[in-house]
Amino acid sequence: MLDCILEFSDNIAEDFDNRELFNSLHLLLGGSGLFPEERIQSRAHRYRRYYVADGSRESGFIQLTVTTPRPLDSRYRNRLGDQLLALLQQEFCYSLQQLNCTLTVKITHIESTDYCKSVNRSDVR
Repeated sequence: MLDCILEFSDNIAEDFDNRELFNSLHLLLGGSGLFPEERIQSRAHRYRRYYVADGSRESGFIQLTVTTPRPLDSRYRNRLGDQLLALLQQEFCYSLQQLNCTLTVKITHIESTDYCKSVNRSDVR
């Protein structure tokens, strides 16, 4: 399972469509050839309580954390990070221009022995 968590401060100006952004994110990750698209899950969290830099209202953040099931070679990790950063820069261009805003992409991995998972599927007819 590839886990993507987008976190951002509530002063981010864009009122983005989660489905559209996550679709672009999943296409990019699936298109990398490293991850099957059906194994990618994403979610977003807007934070009302945060403190960035000097705490001014003009300071904000956007962070995408991608957790992979295995370590990636640095060459793939760097290229993927650059592509994800470019996608987010495009999506949040207004906030990046108007705010003192940090944009971060963090790619980590988790050993399969470090988590448990259960999948329930229903036959929808």
